[in-house]
Amino acid sequence: TPHVGDNHHHSHKSISVSREHGPHRIYSVTGAQLDLQWDALRNVEYLTDGGNNWIHTAVFHGKSVVVKTLKPECQDVALAINEIESELEVHSRLDHSNIVKLIGAGYTPRGVRFVVLERLDGGTL
Repeated sequence: TPHVGDNHHHSHKSISVSREHGPHRIYSVTGAQLDLQWDALRNVEYLTDGGNNWIHTAVFHGKSVVVKTLKPECQDVALAINEIESELEVHSRLDHSNIVKLIGAGYTPRGVRFVVLERLDGGTL
């Protein structure tokens, strides 16, 4: 039997587990879903090259989004993997009108990290 005060804690305070939308979905404190499935993205199209990443446009739940994935040549490079994971860790705690919103993140069927961000129309970054 569970004891009072027995809680399941994660090592990162920015992550919570919710059963609202199905079994064990993982959300950041800002509400970004951190266990997205690649096949939930529609109309994925290459947009540009960004350092260690490829940048794609896509549609997620009817909204235009930007998707970052590690380039194939960077998928086994620890520095590149750490960079995208660190960016995700920080971005999962940020919610500000002047910062592109983190929609979510997940892994492709091949196990490559991807990050989904809101798409802003206008200029370049």
